[in-house]
Amino acid sequence: MIFFEMRKKLGFKIMPDQIRRDNPPQVPEEWEKFFKPDATLSDSKVTMDTRLCVHVSKLRIKECIEEQFPDRKDYEIFWDPNSLSKIKESDMRHTLDAADYAFNFDDNERKRKALRALIKQYIARKMGEMGLNSSKPEPTDINDLFEANDKVKNARPIIGRPLTEVLQYIANTEGPPRIVYAMLGTRTNDRNMPGRPHFNVAKDAESANAFLKKIFDERTQMLVVPTECCKGKDEKDPCPYVPERCRYKELSEKSPSMSRIVPWWSEETGQETHYHAFDWITATVVTRQDIFKWVPVKHKACLSGKSVTNIKLAKSTQPSTIFMAKPDYRYVDRKSLFYGWSWRELSQEMEAYALESEDS
Repeated sequence: MIFFEMRKKLGFKIMPDQIRRDNPPQVPEEWEKFFKPDATLSDSKVTMDTRLCVHVSKLRIKECIEEQFPDRKDYEIFWDPNSLSKIKESDMRHTLDAADYAFNFDDNERKRKALRALIKQYIARKMGEMGLNSSKPEPTDINDLFEANDKVKNARPIIGRPLTEVLQYIANTEGPPRIVYAMLGTRTNDRNMPGRPHFNVAKDAESANAFLKKIFDERTQMLVVPTECCKGKDEKDPCPYVPERCRYKELSEKSPSMSRIVPWWSEETGQETHYHAFDWITATVVTRQDIFKWVPVKHKACLSGKSVTNIKLAKSTQPSTIFMAKPDYRYVDRKSLFYGWSWRELSQEMEAYALESEDS
């Protein structure tokens, strides 16, 4: 809970920013050990630790999928091994994310080695339990996906992170996507960190700009779910699609892993009553576009010199193939997804989409 206490007291004045030796933050003495200068990806140790995190993430994703859908084996998890080299400078600290902060809290080598050993032990145990190839703990190289899908047309990407890899995908495969779904951006600018772009834009604004331009130029339909459609403004203005923790237990009843992970995340972030299921809500739009009203939008790149630093999305008065969900909560509440559907109905909808995707 110390992480939540720091967030509550320090807020966004200190927590997000990288800590530099020439400008240490002013924090209570008992917390100073958590605010040492940050190592970056130029440090080979940080790169090694980041790759370990990727290996762990792959196993957690596979475990959750196979618990929820034990008969589904026909999928693969991809990544770009070169993606770390594309991050010029971190725009916020790991300490702001409850799941990944431990690597950067302490540079004590003994503790770091012990943590690596623990992670490697976890990876080995999980790979044995799941019957996975022990020589390949990392996700599959994304270039294998490009090669496999070289002649595939009418793809339907569902994006929950920066647009780096999906831009590569459409550049390396044949034909434009049939439709794109993405958790991206904001029009209200009141749910993100103050003064900062949306995370999925900020991490690679150049790719975001290039992708949106290509989608617009090729007249490809894109449905964008912004932050304000997945997260309420405050307790007086909550988002009806954010499931309460008691409801989330029912929705994830088939997955013991998810049932353990969500309470852990909630405790560390101090969000004890709700779970912000950003990407889940976005994926649900694939089969339930009616849960939101949609408005056509245009995008504008914000520049610092020649570099793109942010993408602003605004309602368009001209024809557009990019549509953004509107946070009309009175409409949303009547279409309530999590409170109106059982987990069985949700899983059937997603399974039907998966089968449809195979056929196409």
